[in-house]
Amino acid sequence: LRLALDPGHTDLLDPWPLVGDGDGLTVPNYVPRRRVDYLLADDDWRPTVMATWQSAVSDHRGVVGRFLLRSPRVCR
Repeated sequence: LRLALDPGHTDLLDPWPLVGDGDGLTVPNYVPRRRVDYLLADDDWRPTVMATWQSAVSDHRGVVGRFLLRSPRVCR
């Protein structure tokens, strides 16, 4: 994760500090103590919501995010 967020290697950002709901901890599912699950985005996407929810089938909490595309893209 450190490498994935290093500006020298990538333009990905962690949107959680900007719009995250709560602390973002995901493991273990029922009493989370660590954040190990992430959604990352580049500057083309503006985050509006980040949240976690308790899973009925996993030992990790789910992570969900909502993003708006900053500039229109053209398919060719």
